[in-house]
Amino acid sequence: MWHRVAAVGAGLVAASAIGGAIGLATGADPYLVGLHDRLPLQSPVLGGVLLTAAVGAPYSALAARTWRRDERSGLTAVVAGVAMVGWLCAEAAWLREVSTTELVFGTVGLATAALGVRAARPR
Repeated sequence: MWHRVAAVGAGLVAASAIGGAIGLATGADPYLVGLHDRLPLQSPVLGGVLLTAAVGAPYSALAARTWRRDERSGLTAVVAGVAMVGWLCAEAAWLREVSTTELVFGTVGLATAALGVRAARPR
């Protein structure tokens, strides 16, 4: 049962990241109004692609592997959590802003990595 809950949680994080990437790339995200000049290469499309690669893809893989009870789920959780925390640190450095959303997702990333370490340990 718990693996299903974890898979849905990872899927929600992946969907949030992919939705954020679409909002960023299309300019539909009102949070970023006035911040485009701070993006890497001043490109919202590049930012969206990087967000998808750094957070959306790893959390999608985590959701799929956890749902299937794949033995690599623990390692995937570590990679996904560390990638998200890394993304958030890079985002804060580029944009020179930190919001509550970043703090919440940073906590989720740390928790994901910690649970992944626990799950990946040999029993």
